Amino acid sequence: MHNKCTQKTIVFACGGTLGHINPAIAMAEYLRNDYRIIFISSMKEKNNETYKKYNFLVYYFDSYGFNRKKIFQNFTNINKNRRVKKEIIKVLKDENVDLVISMGGSIGTLTALVACKMQIKTIIHEQNAVIGLGNSIAYHKVDRVLLSYPIDKIKKGIVVGNPLKFKNNNIKQNEDIILIFGGSLGAKVINDFFIDNFKLINWKHKVVLIVGTKYYQENIVKIRNSESINLKIIDKTDEMDKLYQRAYIVISRSGATTLNEIINYQKISIVIPSPNVTNNHQYHNAAYYYNKGCIEMINEKEISIEKINQLLNDLNDNKKREQISKNINDNKIENCKELFKREIIKLIGD
Repeated sequence: MHNKCTQKTIVFACGGTLGHINPAIAMAEYLRNDYRIIFISSMKEKNNETYKKYNFLVYYFDSYGFNRKKIFQNFTNINKNRRVKKEIIKVLKDENVDLVISMGGSIGTLTALVACKMQIKTIIHEQNAVIGLGNSIAYHKVDRVLLSYPIDKIKKGIVVGNPLKFKNNNIKQNEDIILIFGGSLGAKVINDFFIDNFKLINWKHKVVLIVGTKYYQENIVKIRNSESINLKIIDKTDEMDKLYQRAYIVISRSGATTLNEIINYQKISIVIPSPNVTNNHQYHNAAYYYNKGCIEMINEKEISIEKINQLLNDLNDNKKREQISKNINDNKIENCKELFKREIIKLIGD
């Protein structure tokens, strides 16, 4: 237990996907000189290199979210989560926690609900344009609801944006590639379409395709005998910021973190929302920026060689690119981390 006269303690609670974890890491890094930072995460993340890299104290617990396919499994999960809550209570007491920030995942929701019951100040952050199930349960109990997008349902929500893990230093590089990726794990539909049809698409630049570790071997075999020298396939990268800076056009899914990166780097983009996500949130994320003229969007079922070629041709037009860049500049959120921090200071001081 730490001395109350020292730094105040903040717990970030998150798990499930990098879309929850990376924004939490970004904020924790921004705050770590002013506050004592602890993480509570899912046991599934115990081998996650992200936590190890940043050297935070992390408590890992099993947590059980709502099972939409096996409804009766949820009765068992409720009992399991009761035991998890007792373990979370012990951590929050032992660590003398001043604030809990839930960044998503079932462990985030559990921790937020426990904190509210213990009358510990609590914040939830919703990364997507539609509120997730866990945040729907918790948002009316907590002290602050912070949003990446305006959500009409959340009347007391405060839009602060979505914290980025890496910085955009606005280093000017030659925009010499088209960058394609399907999220942190890759996307088979995107991989297959662009590799199978590569020679039929009117590329004006070299292409870098991040296929994901799971799909790397099968795609390397596909292109091994290809005569094209304009396609580079990689499984994953630790230099995403450099690739963004080099990108003339980005083609990607529309997860909250990806879209935030595209807007932050002011990149011309074509997004293909995944239809296989809860509440179709990738479509709603993309629609928000598409309606403001910041991105181009194709529904997955409508993707075709003709449509891709048409969009690539349109996005080669300088006037079109300048207008998109202006729209992005008009709609991006500046100083996200500082806005987030201000809400923290209002609750627990600095």
